[in-house]
Amino acid sequence: MLKSSGCYVHLAYAAQATPAEEPLTQTWNIYYRRVLVGPCRADLTLNGIVDTEDAATFFDGYLESSPFADMNSDEVLDGDDVDIFVDVFCNGCTVPI
Repeated sequence: MLKSSGCYVHLAYAAQATPAEEPLTQTWNIYYRRVLVGPCRADLTLNGIVDTEDAATFFDGYLESSPFADMNSDEVLDGDDVDIFVDVFCNGCTVPI
């Protein structure tokens, strides 16, 4: 199974722990790993934590028309960038990197 959430990809799979020749005593191991895909887009201060400093940095940059506030990379600062930032800030990477 593969699922993404925020800045992470979640991987899970099952592997047989006993030989297939013993169907009544077969056991399986379940494995899970959370993998960080990259730095969180909302961590604009690059300190590994998404916090109010990142929100202040984003909105300051947005008001100053700074390129780093262009969250969708369309070279236009608009409400879409605010929506993306707020979504990632609130739902994406809320744990330390």
